[in-house]
Amino acid sequence: MLWGCSSVQPPIQITDSNVITPEEDKTEYEIEILDPGFNTWFMTQWNLAKDRSYQFYDTWNDRYVQAWNYKATSSQYGRFFTSTINYDTNEDYGMEVSRELFYYFQYVENKLNIPILN
Repeated sequence: MLWGCSSVQPPIQITDSNVITPEEDKTEYEIEILDPGFNTWFMTQWNLAKDRSYQFYDTWNDRYVQAWNYKATSSQYGRFFTSTINYDTNEDYGMEVSRELFYYFQYVENKLNIPILN
């Protein structure tokens, strides 16, 4: 008989690293998406002509994160939503992180066909 054990990793991780410059203290954020198909999909979907404002991404990310976290904490939504996303709407994550997070939600809904906002 074989037994296996692994820890469940959250599909999205937003981490920060403090960068100290002589002028000011600054926190920079990075996003790590653990889905192996996302990066290829993202490269084919995003281009400069389709880019939106930071506020657009921030507003939609807030809605998506609330819905995601609700599903992650509710047992009725199955195995995909296994962990919550630590996202503070008052924090400025920067354009790159906000854009990539928004596109990850689009990837889940449109490529994986898993509704988040319903």
